[in-house]
Amino acid sequence: MPPILARRRAGGRWAGMVWLALGCWLLACARSSPPDIPEFKPLPKPVVTEEAKPEVVADTSKPVVEQPEPEPEPEPEPEPAKPVEKPAPEPTKPEPEPVEPGPQAPTIIGTWRVTELAMNGQSMPGMDQFEMTFTFDEGGTLTMTRSGGPMPEAHTETGSYSLNNGQITMSIDDEARTGTCTFEGNDSVTLEFEEEEQTVQMVLTRT
Repeated sequence: MPPILARRRAGGRWAGMVWLALGCWLLACARSSPPDIPEFKPLPKPVVTEEAKPEVVADTSKPVVEQPEPEPEPEPEPEPAKPVEKPAPEPTKPEPEPVEPGPQAPTIIGTWRVTELAMNGQSMPGMDQFEMTFTFDEGGTLTMTRSGGPMPEAHTETGSYSLNNGQITMSIDDEARTGTCTFEGNDSVTLEFEEEEQTVQMVLTRT
């Protein structure tokens, strides 16, 4: 290599190294100088007046405590069905014995024929040719019918009667007679009246 060319190459390499060293020095100087940092000043505290103080409201509400849901009660087991007891049959009551009706009291109701007629205890003759009947109704009506003897045609008269405790009162043509009434069974009765110091008896037979 020629000497001049070698010098140029040597001078260019040195210049590059110089410029490289100078750049590093400047960079180090630039890093060593502290940057401009603004001064920190604290902010002024705000002045709180009484009116501007926030009201502190005490929370009086109680915290809601969630209660656990009650566990469902187990269903009771069904009781076993009790057998139905049949009622005992009632004892059969004996049938009452039939009550035989007692003898009925004789009654004057009905139609009676005079079979005997006596005055002061003496029977009157000719009763077989003379007929007299008495009909006693329930309402107290009395009917007397006479026929035969001197009156061949029947003659009927009506009136009233009453019977109480063996005492009978017969009223015909506004003439009332009171006497006794004695039954002999239910088909025969004897009537006895006192008339003008005489006793008249009539025996009646049911027709």
